[in-house]
Amino acid sequence: MNKKYSPRVQRTREKILTCALEIFSEKGFQSTTIREIAKLARVNDLTVYRHFECKEKLFSEMITRQTLLSEMNRHIKECFSGNFEQDVKSIIYTFTLILQKEIHVIKLMLTESTRMDECKKFLASFARGILQELTNFFELYKTNGKVREDLDCYALATSLFGTIFSRTYAMIFYADFDLVGTYAEEDLLEGWTNLYTAGSAVLEYSH
Repeated sequence: MNKKYSPRVQRTREKILTCALEIFSEKGFQSTTIREIAKLARVNDLTVYRHFECKEKLFSEMITRQTLLSEMNRHIKECFSGNFEQDVKSIIYTFTLILQKEIHVIKLMLTESTRMDECKKFLASFARGILQELTNFFELYKTNGKVREDLDCYALATSLFGTIFSRTYAMIFYADFDLVGTYAEEDLLEGWTNLYTAGSAVLEYSH
């Protein structure tokens, strides 16, 4: 059962958690200090300890409060309209937006996953959940006769998620390099939409 806090206490906790995420994602867990988090949050060290006891508990709560998986899964479930191309486009655009919005979380999980089991488990759970919902999405369209019978829906889901996630990965680790030149983001997302609809839809639904 979640503990209830007064609005003032909840605001302080949220500010500390937000600042902690920012610093953790830039410096990593080991190199970050409570003092740095407190300074960014504009509170004293004791306030941080009073709310979270230690850096490990602060980090753990920061992970458990993430809504990445629920946001993305909810969108997949809610976007089924019967228009295959429109729904694939909606998934691609929304996933890209959510991952970019939560880029600090993704960066932290990726950089710390080799050292912290908690991060590794988060990423594994996140990937499993998304792949299952995407597979269900394609299976539903296959049942409706709009996705080719010969396609493996799990393979299609894996490819789509990998394509979208790789863009976020590139933004995190190759931010100082121009990977796509003058290629507009909108054109990139439109290209992905065409790739996953034209390549998987039954011919009459690929336009």
